[in-house]
This record gives sequence, structure tokens and C-alpha cells, in this order.
Amino acid sequence: MQEQNKNLKSGLELLLLLDLILATMDDYKMKGPVKNKANLFKNALEKSVNNSIDHLSDNNEHFLHNATKKKDRMIKQMAGLSEADNILLSGFVNKFIENIELVRKKGIVMFEDIL
Repeated sequence: MQEQNKNLKSGLELLLLLDLILATMDDYKMKGPVKNKANLFKNALEKSVNNSIDHLSDNNEHFLHNATKKKDRMIKQMAGLSEADNILLSGFVNKFIENIELVRKKGIVMFEDIL
């Protein structure tokens, strides 16, 4: 089970990077074989990640749908940020991770409690 979680984490990180790369390709108006291959790779990886999520969630479609939807939203939001804003977000994410137990306990993130 731990190996599956590790592979899922790696797959999700790679999907995030691929979405950021594809967004950058759009910014630079890149088209053609390179972008097509990046999309093919992303689609194949998404299938694999979705299979892993499905297996880990015991085929709970509601959980899978919600988890995938939220991750997709976060990826698109990050891809749309400027570099300066991504740096600011990175600092917030670090604080969130450093205080994950507090965040889980409270259920809500309060900026003054974390920052």
C-alpha cells in the first residue's frame, strides 16, 4: 500500500509539471509534434494515476470524482499564476505542510495561525 501511495504521489507531481509545461507551451504559442507528444504523455499518465486513485479509494466514484476535480482545479489555478505569485504560494504551501496536523485538527486554514 505504501508503494502505491508513493507512486500515486509521484504521478500527481508529474501531472502538475506537465500541466505547467503545457500552459507554458500555450504562452509561447508552441504547436506541433512536441506539444502533441506532451499531451499524449499527460493523457497516458492521467489514466495510470486515475487507476491508482480508483484502486486506493476502493472504487468509490464519488471520492474519485471530488479528489480529481479539486486537484485539477488547483493545477489550473497554479498554472495561471505569475512566477511571483507562485513564489508567494509556495511559501504558504510550506507553512501549510509544516502545520498539517493543526490544519487537519481545525479543518479550516486561518492565515494568522499558519503564517
